[in-house]
Amino acid sequence: MSTDDKSRVPSAELIKKLADTMAEYREDFIRDLCDQIEIASVMGEPEPDAPYGTGPARALNLFLEQGRRLGFHTINVDNHAGYVEIGSGEEMVAALCHVDVVPAGAGWERDPFTPVVEDGKIFGRGAGDDKGPAIAILYALKALQNDPDFSPAKRIRLIVGANEENGSECMVYYREHEEIPVSGFTADASFPAVYAEKGIARLQFTWTRKGTESLLEADGGEAVNMVPGFCMIKFRNSDGEIIEREVKGITAHASRPMLGDNAISKAMAELADYSSEDPVIDFYQRYIGSETDGSKLGLAFTDESGDTTVNAGLLRIDGKTAKLNLDIRYPVTFDFDKAFKDLQDKFAPEGIKIEITDAQAPLNLGKDSHLISTLMQIYSDSTGLEAEAVAMGGGTYARSIPNICAFGMQFPGDPDLAHQINEYVEIDKALAAAAIYRDSLRMLAE
Repeated sequence: MSTDDKSRVPSAELIKKLADTMAEYREDFIRDLCDQIEIASVMGEPEPDAPYGTGPARALNLFLEQGRRLGFHTINVDNHAGYVEIGSGEEMVAALCHVDVVPAGAGWERDPFTPVVEDGKIFGRGAGDDKGPAIAILYALKALQNDPDFSPAKRIRLIVGANEENGSECMVYYREHEEIPVSGFTADASFPAVYAEKGIARLQFTWTRKGTESLLEADGGEAVNMVPGFCMIKFRNSDGEIIEREVKGITAHASRPMLGDNAISKAMAELADYSSEDPVIDFYQRYIGSETDGSKLGLAFTDESGDTTVNAGLLRIDGKTAKLNLDIRYPVTFDFDKAFKDLQDKFAPEGIKIEITDAQAPLNLGKDSHLISTLMQIYSDSTGLEAEAVAMGGGTYARSIPNICAFGMQFPGDPDLAHQINEYVEIDKALAAAAIYRDSLRMLAE
């Protein structure tokens, strides 16, 4: 880390000072977050009153119950989303979070859905992404509600969704049925304010199998937006012997694939060493390999929002089909439509079908917009640090609801634990973030 980078990292003393302003809510924060972590709110099969499965619906309803206990007005938006609200006024400002989580993945040192409070941290899936931020903002609202001098001109709404990790359909539903905020933020990223987010495209490559290929079966990855931590393969070697293996990797968020160790890439490299002919293995080694910038696919590009990243997140092969799913994050000025057409033209003659399974356009609010400037002022005043708004590769609710940007709650210098094993949140940093959110919502509402 450079000296300049270190100057943007808040000190432990500063974090404690901010956290102390929310100290009266510390035990309640810990209790409510632990209760949330206990729910494995991974997307499941739709059921009545549970459009994204029972786990996300349970977490959403628990959150609303927690809000009612604190005295907030609460609304359940048909189990797609929900919100708690304080104040009055014709206009509304909002904070957005989500209570669904990605699958736990393999390799945890403890049960990911049994929260553990240890060394000032809370361990468990969702602690940082995004249940911790949701509970932090819940208590930021409680602090405002308890302030006798706070008389906002606008209502403040904390909106929580149940499908952020799998396409944000919850926010599509919310937009169709509920009020749109005039301004606000989502606590699903990092500090300081994020003025730009890269475009996201999920591509699926499909091959029809002939039954003569060397790779008989494969099952790699749990979610396309995670670096896969495992890949099960069953293949026939050059001697005709059938071998089954499990290749292990290290999970990470797909927006930063270089921080993980992709088990699918490792499995494909191992299979290539056997020199067995298989179109999927050949394709993977020629056009993906171990790279994460998409250069072999012709997707490498850089602008002020960053570089292209490519993550091979899912691989499923049986006797009939092979499907490979990629998560691509591309800079805001990159012409992805043209790049996608080029891919189709290139691989169609090889019998490879390519389709977009999900797409989110880039977001660029501009560093000097009123919302970004306001949040940057609060962040600088709260921390005493000079900082500039940033761009990021992660996709947040900011692009699913108008007038919203990403803002925290990860601080500069913190490890990126989203989607990774042994996820945790530091209690003092969560309460420090709550203090910043309290003051930010105060200014946006006034």
